[in-house]
Order: sequence, then structure tokens, then C-alpha cells
Amino acid sequence: MISCLFPRLLALTLIVFSPFSFSDAREETGGEHESAPSKNEIISLKPFSARYKTEWKLGWFSVDIEAVRNLRQLPSGHWLLTFEAETSAAALKETSEFSLDQGRIQPLEYSYRATGLFNEADRTLLFSPQLKLVKDLENNKDYPQAWENEIQDNLTYMLQASLDLARIKQQQTDTPSDGKQHSNELNYPVFEKKRVKAFQFRTIAEEPLNTRIGKLKTIKVEQIRQKNGREVLAWFAIDRNYLLVRLVDKEKGKTRYQIDITDLKD
Repeated sequence: MISCLFPRLLALTLIVFSPFSFSDAREETGGEHESAPSKNEIISLKPFSARYKTEWKLGWFSVDIEAVRNLRQLPSGHWLLTFEAETSAAALKETSEFSLDQGRIQPLEYSYRATGLFNEADRTLLFSPQLKLVKDLENNKDYPQAWENEIQDNLTYMLQASLDLARIKQQQTDTPSDGKQHSNELNYPVFEKKRVKAFQFRTIAEEPLNTRIGKLKTIKVEQIRQKNGREVLAWFAIDRNYLLVRLVDKEKGKTRYQIDITDLKD
């Protein structure tokens, strides 16, 4: 969920902002802001605009990076998630249009555009659940072999994670003593460039966190990685519908960068 967002400076890590930005899990019809959905409540999305900032250290100097994640619903009923990051020397914009059904996200069209230091090629991907394939419009190439059930793109898997965290919390609240062991792991097949990669996460614990938007009750999540020495942690605000509020990337115990939320508008 996380490994893809920023480090394309920003982009290969958050998935950093995509990826954990766990989004809003309130009902589309509105209502009071709740930290945990009541029984039988449908877990869904709500529009938001969140700003983040990080200091990216590059040897003897550092670069300040600011990013914005926006989610809104389109007249068609589909949703549009936008991620934009900017520095003095580069800019990046990712968008994803997707549908939502019974708490499950189905990506439909993803685009990636970058300038300056973000020197990856442009990408426009179409996801067809009917044909069970991903099509790269920039290269006019189909990837039917890459299709998997509940496939996600580089932005949507973070939103799906927020919905899943809300669902897990709901299950624990509705049946606190059912005797069942509920899994604390989240797994997502994410199509990135030419193939699907498996993104795996586990919840660690709930803990309070001081942020620019106030003191929050959060759930701490870590990415499950095969490579030793690398640690990626994210904090999602339970009382803000599992929005990503902090992300820390460490290597051999040393912080490579830390991303913090600076502003949030519903």
C-alpha cells in the first residue's frame, strides 16, 4: 500500500499518498461523523481534500515536497481520486476513476503524468472487468494475463485499505466476543506498469498521535516486506474515517523520510 507512493521521489512511496490515504468511510448520504460504523451500516466513501508535507533528504541537502489528495464523486456516480505532488524542480499528477459497489473498489481508468525530476513515462491504463484485462493506451498494449479479482491501481488500493480498516473495526465492534480470530492483514493485487504486484500490510496497534490537524486516535499499520532492513509504517486516523495522517520510511533503523498531514477539508 505504501511502497509505491513517494519514491518516484514522492511517487514510489506513498502510495504514499495514494496508499495509505485511507479515505473517508462515512455514508454517502451524510450524517454525523462517527469513529466506528454501527451494525448494518454500509461502509462507503465521502469526498475529501488532504494536504501533506515532507522533507526529502538527498545526501547533503534536502527538498521540501508538498502533496494534495482529493476525492470527489462524479455525476455518473463514479469516483475520481487525484494525487498531486510538487517541488521546485518537479511535479507529479496521478488520477484514478473508479466505481464502488458494496464496499469494493473497481478501478476503471488510471493516469500518470510527471515533469522535471519525476522522469517516468506517462501512463494511461484502462481496467475492463468485462473483458478481464488492463489496457495501456500509451503503448496500445493489452494485459489480459495480469487480471486478478479485486485488482487495484496505484491509487485505489490505498482507498480500498481504508474501507477494509473500517470494515474490520465494524466487525470488532459488532461482535466483540464472538470468539473468532479476525485477520489483521490486508492484501492487494496492484497493477503497476506492466504487471501485478502483491501489496501486503498488517495492523499493529491503536495509538494517539499529535498532528497539525489535532490530536488523533489512530491505527498503526506496517507494510510486510520481503527485504530485511526496510520498514514502512503508516498511521490512519480512526476518528477521521481512516485517513492517512503520517507515514514513515526507515532503512536500517534510520528515517529516510516522514510524511505528515497539514490540512484536511471534508
